[in-house]
Amino acid sequence: MSQDTQHHLKKRKPIYTATGIALGAGLGLVASLLFFDNLALGLVFGAAVGLVIGAVVDLQAHKKRGKQ
Repeated sequence: MSQDTQHHLKKRKPIYTATGIALGAGLGLVASLLFFDNLALGLVFGAAVGLVIGAVVDLQAHKKRGKQ
């Protein structure tokens, strides 16, 4: 592996938006099993909430990295 590739691998930044969508979809499915009769509805609402939360966390992390 070249030195440029190794340097790039060390600088990898987390992507909170994708993580938020995945976790939100999973939690939405669980919530829909507990409270609703429609799995698709829980999946969509969970993914939407996860997207918003992940985007907010991603934005805050980007601002924090900019100040350092």
